[in-house]
Amino acid sequence: MKLKELEYLPANKELLIVGYSISNTRSLMKIKKLWSEQKLMVKGKKVLGRSRNATKELTSKDMGGEIVLLDPNRLTGPLLGSLKVRTPMGLCYDKKSKTLFTGSDHWVYGLSNGKIVRRLNNQYFNCIHCVSKSIDGNLWVVCTGIDAVIKIDINNPNKTLSSWFATENGYSVSANGNVRSIDRNKKHQGIDDYSTPEHTTHINSVLEYKENKLLATLFHQGELIEIDVTTGKTKTILKKLKQPHNIRKASFGYVLSDTNGQRVIMIGNNLKFIGELTGDFDWIQDTIELTNGNMVIADANNGRVLITNPLGKILSELIYGKNKKRVGVLMSIKVKEALNIF
Repeated sequence: MKLKELEYLPANKELLIVGYSISNTRSLMKIKKLWSEQKLMVKGKKVLGRSRNATKELTSKDMGGEIVLLDPNRLTGPLLGSLKVRTPMGLCYDKKSKTLFTGSDHWVYGLSNGKIVRRLNNQYFNCIHCVSKSIDGNLWVVCTGIDAVIKIDINNPNKTLSSWFATENGYSVSANGNVRSIDRNKKHQGIDDYSTPEHTTHINSVLEYKENKLLATLFHQGELIEIDVTTGKTKTILKKLKQPHNIRKASFGYVLSDTNGQRVIMIGNNLKFIGELTGDFDWIQDTIELTNGNMVIADANNGRVLITNPLGKILSELIYGKNKKRVGVLMSIKVKEALNIF
């Protein structure tokens, strides 16, 4: 669905896509209950995430999902467009094919002209949390369920062009204290058995900032790391984070959501910490910078999306309701690109 109004906006005007990873109210309440009941302790620390049984009890098919198009200058104004898509947890626009790709649990969907036009498959797709463009024009897909990131051919997604598996590169012990190995010959797509406490890293986002070098967020370790895909070696960039998500490019370098630390972190092009935004947040799922320098923050547990100035002053706020939906991902896009999607 798209409003006729969209066609009359300036072609290069910046708009905002909000992805609701959970749009089924009943499922949202159930998953909150399952999260609260998780009592696994390892070395005196609580391990966040659902158990294996809880993961099987509530799967992505129950959660719904939707992406909506908004004007960041009228955040509480009418929706400019919307599309139903299963649990969006990653958004990436491909200019060449004029398609929006979204990670959706065990699949990547391609959206165009108001509908799903492609369903991408790969044996490693499992609990996808991020989809991002590679420097060579293909797709990086974060397969959180198997602690891996793969690069797929955008036109032939069954073809894995390169990969990095955490379990093969120094991260072999899961959050529940067990040694984990991943069988590369097995089809992992569609398997719901891999719960968060069984992950060794719960890697959930990557950004290729140099050729074959990725910035990645590790949920369990609380770290931002650099991954050299060619050698498999890693380097810690930031540590002592709390369940971080979504490393994003920004005008000053990069922006990172320190999710349970309740802060937005700014990082320079030299990968050094340069500042942070704090506030009355509760689980920052994602943060992006708009072209005017303002920040859009997905404050998931408070049930809102807000826009702040670069110093953190709240300029506008969309309250969708913490018990109604759950935001999973943000993305900015131009009107001329949005017209190809919605």
